[in-house]
Amino acid sequence: MITYAAYLDKKQDLFRSGNSIMWMNLLVSLLAGLVIFPAVFAFNFEPGQGPGLIFVVLPAVFMKLPLGANPCLPCLCCWWCSPRSLPPSPCWKP
Repeated sequence: MITYAAYLDKKQDLFRSGNSIMWMNLLVSLLAGLVIFPAVFAFNFEPGQGPGLIFVVLPAVFMKLPLGANPCLPCLCCWWCSPRSLPPSPCWKP
């Protein structure tokens, strides 16, 4: 958070930004639950496994997808997304 806050403009309202981040985080978490729990019941997993449940369910879901067992697809997705998730260099001037 401190790294990203260093790039903010002085006019940026931190309370408003934090509030919007909080609501977006809540929305993404709820959507993840809406995706994970139907898959849990479809594959007959135990829903009381806790936070590690996602690491059990998602591999089973990916194995059912076409090309889901291909190890190149997740690597390609990580390669494609990794430069976009890095903050810009301090030397970079827009």
